[in-house]
Amino acid sequence: METYQKRISLNEQILSSLRKAKVFKLHEKRVNSMDFSSNGEFVITSGEDENLQLYSAIQGKHLKTIPVKKYGAGLVRFTHHNSAAICASQNDFDHSLRYLSIHENRYLRYFQGHCERVISLAMSPRDDTFFSSSLDKSIRFWDLRDERCQGILRCHGRCVVDYDPEGVVFGVAYSEGRKLVIKLFDLRQFYLGPFYDTTRDVPTTADTSCLKFSKDGRFMLVTTAEPQPKIQLFDAIEPAHLLFTYTGHSNDESNYLEASFTPDSRQVLSGSEDGSILIWSTNTGKHIVTLTGHEGPTCAVQWNPQYAMMASACQNVVFWLPSTVST
Repeated sequence: METYQKRISLNEQILSSLRKAKVFKLHEKRVNSMDFSSNGEFVITSGEDENLQLYSAIQGKHLKTIPVKKYGAGLVRFTHHNSAAICASQNDFDHSLRYLSIHENRYLRYFQGHCERVISLAMSPRDDTFFSSSLDKSIRFWDLRDERCQGILRCHGRCVVDYDPEGVVFGVAYSEGRKLVIKLFDLRQFYLGPFYDTTRDVPTTADTSCLKFSKDGRFMLVTTAEPQPKIQLFDAIEPAHLLFTYTGHSNDESNYLEASFTPDSRQVLSGSEDGSILIWSTNTGKHIVTLTGHEGPTCAVQWNPQYAMMASACQNVVFWLPSTVST
């Protein structure tokens, strides 16, 4: 596998030409989480089989299996160092976060405070701080250099969190009855409360499962886990302004399916319960292409932050490359 490294435009032709370049069948159960390193060279996945798997995105090969039997393998995110990651537990007795040295295969620090499972992790794009949110209805602010919690926000529901691309603002979203609540905070004074707070009526009581900002800072997406799934695209400056609602993917069993942006912020990607991947435009709201390639629900899908490559996962992990390249 050779990752295409010249700058290209992710137009409809390129996206429609995506083909499976590598399929990895290493996890024995479904994948819980996936992340690219910031330089685009590595991919890490966590699975229900209580293992982390590390891959080379450039060479298209598996590099390492990291067993985490004691804690389980929940969410995983690379830090700014390609050889380290933040890992969340996936069990009923320990809900700590762990700072993992991938190279040395040991934990550098433990972050304790949540009393239920962590459901959202966001690494700051500018420094070594990060956010976590949990089923205990709290969001905690951490610094990799200090095991102590740096700040706490209490929520009224299953809240998810993400940083804006500048790392100055963070967003929080959660469902409250038949309402979707979105709040924006200034990181420098979040203790003063949100500077933006909006509530939208929605025809569902489904859990909010994902919140992400686009890299250009213009958009914010929110997903819900429900049988008739939808992805809502908002104006990140004025979240009360709903731009588009993306539908067409399936989710009869209300899985937590990841949605994400391409690095140029021009497309939204999402997995589907039927094993497909759908791609839509952020400018027109138009559905661009549906890709097939998984046997089970596509629970994770992300575009490489640096290269023309996509990764997705059900139980298997798939690397996708365009078969047509135009400059």
